[in-house]
Amino acid sequence: MAQAIFKSWFVDFDPVRAKIEARSAGRDPNRAAMAAFAGVSLEMGWGEIEAALDQKLSRMSEAQQQQLSRTAELFPDELLESEIGEVPKGWVYEQAQEIADIGIGKTPPRKEKHWFSKSDNDVKWVSIKDMGTYGIYALDTSEYLTREAIEEKNVRVVPDNTVILSFKMTIGRTAITIGEMTTNEAIAHFKLGENPQLSSKYLFLYLSQFDFNALGSTSSIAKAINSKIIKKMPILVPQKEMVNAFTEFVEPIFKKLKSNSLEVLTLSKLRDTLLPKLISGEVGV
Repeated sequence: MAQAIFKSWFVDFDPVRAKIEARSAGRDPNRAAMAAFAGVSLEMGWGEIEAALDQKLSRMSEAQQQQLSRTAELFPDELLESEIGEVPKGWVYEQAQEIADIGIGKTPPRKEKHWFSKSDNDVKWVSIKDMGTYGIYALDTSEYLTREAIEEKNVRVVPDNTVILSFKMTIGRTAITIGEMTTNEAIAHFKLGENPQLSSKYLFLYLSQFDFNALGSTSSIAKAINSKIIKKMPILVPQKEMVNAFTEFVEPIFKKLKSNSLEVLTLSKLRDTLLPKLISGEVGV
């Protein structure tokens, strides 16, 4: 659902287009935008759109109606041409390195096995294979690095709530970290500052739908992408109030998904602990 909302607002620009159409028809642009993200079809006549919107609003609390109205006001009512394509007035494309501190992970020498661990007392070390098992959040990893490995091999530690992206071999897998982690060198980290232009949720959804084929000039995108290209990839940056409104809008969705993911992880660890004991007879049923 969050991905669908993001696509409507920041890829297809549905509320902006609704405002443009409403203005040309002499209608209220803000109500048109409200209709667009309230799920009202804009293929109907304006009278039907207004009636359908009123029906939707009647089912909402006053606080929800106010939130919808405030959000609608934030959308521009004009699209401008850019080098990348149409963009709402006041929104810009910036290079990824301008909105985040981008780091790359590292793999200690594999022959030196003492750097690696299977113990969750050590530091989680994310691989592309691990990322294939994640939904939104990076939870656990199949391997860990010791603290000595991180210090001796200068492995970058990824902070909590950081967006990570695979950019080698399998391109475009994304996740948001839960707790501190490390990654291998095929994964980039997008560390936002203290007062960021974007939120981790916005950035995660943006990267999840990004067309990485547009970054390569060869037939093999896996060979074309490198860290320099990732740092220069275009990121759509709306006005900060718009990003804040969107983040608030999808926060309940992410909160629920995070809670579910942590619960599944806890149950999985409990299963892995108890199953061998049940099989051996150490624990009775």
